[in-house]
Amino acid sequence: MSDEAIIRLNFGMRGSGKTAHIRQVIKSINRLVIFDTLSKDYTDGVTFHNLIDLKKFWLKVYSGDFRMIYRPPVDDDESQIIEDIAEICDLCMKCKNLTLVVEELNIIFDKQRPPKEFNKMIFGGREPGVELFGAAQRPVGFGRKITSQAQEFCIFVNTEPDDLKYFKDYLGTDAAQAIRNLEKYQYLKWVYGDGARKWEICKDELV
Repeated sequence: MSDEAIIRLNFGMRGSGKTAHIRQVIKSINRLVIFDTLSKDYTDGVTFHNLIDLKKFWLKVYSGDFRMIYRPPVDDDESQIIEDIAEICDLCMKCKNLTLVVEELNIIFDKQRPPKEFNKMIFGGREPGVELFGAAQRPVGFGRKITSQAQEFCIFVNTEPDDLKYFKDYLGTDAAQAIRNLEKYQYLKWVYGDGARKWEICKDELV
C-alpha cells in the first residue's frame, strides 16, 4: 500500500488493459484483498468462493501479510454480491492498513446504490488506511460519491460518445480525443491536485 490510503479509479472498455494495469501496480502489495467480480482476472493470492472460509483464513492472518481473492459464486444474484461487498468493506475497515481491489464497479452498482459500508469506507478510508483500486468499463453508473473522493484516475481507451462527453466535461476536449485514440495498455493518467486539466499518457511495461 502507498504511504497515503487513496482511491484510484481505472476506466476503460473491456480488453483495454485496465485490469492488467492494476495487476502490475499491486504485485508488490503485501496486505491485499481482491473482489474479483467476474471471477477470472486475478490468480496471485489465496482464492475463496464463500465468505465463511475467507473470514476463517483472514482471522488467522490479519495481523501480518496476506493476499486474498474473493470470487462470488457464479449463481449469486446482484443483491447477494452487494451483501458480500458490504461485509468485505466492513472487514477491511476493521483490519486496517490494506489495499482493496474491486473489479467491475458498473456491474455491481448498476441498478442500486452502494451499501453504506462501501460509502463509509470511501469517506473514511484514510483513517483505517484502506486504499481502494476500483475498475469499471464506464465512468458512470455507480454514483458520484466515489468519483468525488478519488485522487487518481487511469483512463484507458473508450469510444462511447456519452463517456467521451463525460471526460470532455471533466478534463477537456484534448483529453477526450486522446482517450478515443489510445492503444491497448495505454492510459491517460490524471492525479487530483496536479491541476484540473494536467494529465499525461502512460503505458506500463508489463512483465
